Amino acid sequence: MRVKAISTSDVCTVISVQPAKCPVYDQHRNVEFLGQFQTVTKQGAITVQKTNYPGGYFFVVVVVQPTDKDCLGKAVHLVPIQNMTSQFVLHSDKNRSKEITITVETILPLSEYWKPIVTTVAVLLSFYVITGFIILVQSKRKKAQDSENLEEQVRILGEEENRNSIPFAQNQTAGSSKYGTAGDVSGNSEMRSHPLSQIPEHEADLDEDDIDMLEDVNEEKEIYRTKTAICVGDLARKKPKTLDRKYKLYYWNILTIAVFYALPAVQLVMTYQAVLNMSGNEDMCYYNFLCAMPLGQISAFNNVFSNIGYVMLGILYLMIVWKKHHIHKQAMTSDSEKAKTCGIPKHFGMFYALGIALVMEGVLSASYHVCPNSSNYQFDTAFMYIIAGLGMLMLYQQRHPDVNANAYAAFATFAAVIFVAFLGVVFVSIYFYIAFAVLHVITCLAVSTQIYYMGTWKLDLGMFKRALIIIRTELCKCAKPVYIDRMIVLTVANAINWSIMIFSLAKVPKDFNSYLLAIFLVNLLLYVAFYIIMKVRYGERLIPAVVVIVVMALVVWGLALNFYFRALTGWEKTAALSRESNGPCLLMRFYDGHDVWHILSAAALFLSFLLVLLMDEDLDGKNRMKIPVF
Repeated sequence: MRVKAISTSDVCTVISVQPAKCPVYDQHRNVEFLGQFQTVTKQGAITVQKTNYPGGYFFVVVVVQPTDKDCLGKAVHLVPIQNMTSQFVLHSDKNRSKEITITVETILPLSEYWKPIVTTVAVLLSFYVITGFIILVQSKRKKAQDSENLEEQVRILGEEENRNSIPFAQNQTAGSSKYGTAGDVSGNSEMRSHPLSQIPEHEADLDEDDIDMLEDVNEEKEIYRTKTAICVGDLARKKPKTLDRKYKLYYWNILTIAVFYALPAVQLVMTYQAVLNMSGNEDMCYYNFLCAMPLGQISAFNNVFSNIGYVMLGILYLMIVWKKHHIHKQAMTSDSEKAKTCGIPKHFGMFYALGIALVMEGVLSASYHVCPNSSNYQFDTAFMYIIAGLGMLMLYQQRHPDVNANAYAAFATFAAVIFVAFLGVVFVSIYFYIAFAVLHVITCLAVSTQIYYMGTWKLDLGMFKRALIIIRTELCKCAKPVYIDRMIVLTVANAINWSIMIFSLAKVPKDFNSYLLAIFLVNLLLYVAFYIIMKVRYGERLIPAVVVIVVMALVVWGLALNFYFRALTGWEKTAALSRESNGPCLLMRFYDGHDVWHILSAAALFLSFLLVLLMDEDLDGKNRMKIPVF
């Protein structure tokens, strides 16, 4: 059952649930000595389990605190009103009384937990069933198409044999009479195919070293990467095995990081939970107390279990990537020319890394929700930074496989981001936001330069001199940009990022981690939108499956964000003020709004990852030298 406390006054109060025995601790000095307790202003709730109160009886104790420091984080100014026996009697300049309504209500019993749990798992398993059905249909369709192609080839070969079949004698005579002609034709054809056949006879004996064949065009990246119209073939010159090894490092690195990051995180939050259970201090963890469904030692099992969507859909995504990887390897081992020269170069290492990151987001978000507070909020967001960063790198890899960042540089950058997030929690202030704004601008300019010049711009001490030359020769003379598309998208992206920076300086939000995550997600959204717009502009079509996924992802993201912005807790506040935002269960008397956000955002991320995986399937039959880079 749950003990609820409701009041219209914000006077700081301690609500305590104690075993029904003497003595009763009902003074502000000792009310925290026994049972469960929490500070309350206008709203509070304590979930009571029978295992903690043998016999099923308990006392509810309400104590008004002498000051509001415990609830508001600051003390009320006290003034002396009377001098008695050389001592000041102090009291607050507020009336320290409070009207409060206590309600005891039943919650979903433990024996009924299986219903929401089974329903959630069934909904998630439906993704597996639908995916398996689609793969089965596509496999049958492909086999039928391959069978038709084989029959067509056999038919054509049969017709050619019929046309060429003549009596042996005639064939021998014809062959004898035309032997020289056939030989001449063969010889002429061979001469036509020879590279020197077009050279005049008096020049055919020239030394080849005297002729500049411009081979450096194919070797020097500064030449072929700076063309005004670059194709994917220009940026896919490295050997596929070399790139496969490069991108394999992504999922090996993220697996290593996941193990070393997750184990201490789980250990820490379980320690928090154990301390809460022993001390009864419910101000330690920022639950939605109006919908905290306990199970065993876990105070809010619903908040933990609702993260199963990330894990199950992450595993499903890994299975889909493995299936596509297997098909691609079969095509490559069969020495298919189409697989080697057509479509976007397929390297699956980063896709595997995305799937692993989605699974780990579920593990670490569940860990955070064991005992959510400011000390461990980083666990909830760390892999969201990685997911957003990998999403942008994945899109960039599609058309820039040779120039994309390697795993070591990418994860070193993610480590720096998480370190900055840590500083934002510990040292949040206007001065920190000013320093971060400077870093943000420098990062935007550096990344924009690398993207604009396709990796040919070197980051060294000479870059300032080169930048000055470009400003003097191009910007000051209002020269037209060489790469207009890139310039437009980079200008828009920088304008949006600078606007976010100005907003942060004006508002100085206390939740720096969410602010930093918003920067990543906004940039990812911009890149996805730009990618789709450019595909349409260059006449590339979106296959029907991709259109359906885009629509579904937008709908699910909209619903998910609607629940996310219903802030039910706030670790940046005091525990008492955080409880003012608590709300009742919304779904099956088990899940609250934040739980629904977990489930919907897992589905939205899964659909978004599918979009990245399937977005360029329409190009599988197109030569890479005809696929534009943007």
